[in-house]
Amino acid sequence: MDTANDVKLLNEIFQNARIGVNAIDIILGKTRDMNLLGDLTEQREKYLDIAKRAAGELIERDALPEDICLLAKGALWTSLQAATLFNSAPRHLAQLVINGSRNGIGEIEELLKDSGETEQDALDLANALIALERDSMTRMESYVS
Repeated sequence: MDTANDVKLLNEIFQNARIGVNAIDIILGKTRDMNLLGDLTEQREKYLDIAKRAAGELIERDALPEDICLLAKGALWTSLQAATLFNSAPRHLAQLVINGSRNGIGEIEELLKDSGETEQDALDLANALIALERDSMTRMESYVS
């Protein structure tokens, strides 16, 4: 197996999960809806678990997890602040989460197509992240409709 492919995929999984945590941290401060707070907090914990697992897999491959860059964190903060400046209704916040999950799925699926031969544990973790994103979208749909 090509460890470089695994490291690249695992780093993307780690970064994707960390972006999810950062986005939820921002959104949590925008709502007072207790159901949404509960769902987002649960999702945040699952992102943290996936990030921790990806970091562990990277360390097993003698690689360090690469956190998202400061510029990306700043862009995320700015875009979410702007998107919620005049509208922090649960419906709107849920739609933002759905959009983020959709983007996350697209990024991981694209990387999976281009990653070549990859070990099963890295593929399983990528699929766990995709499943988390899909579950998130389903949960958030209840706030949008």
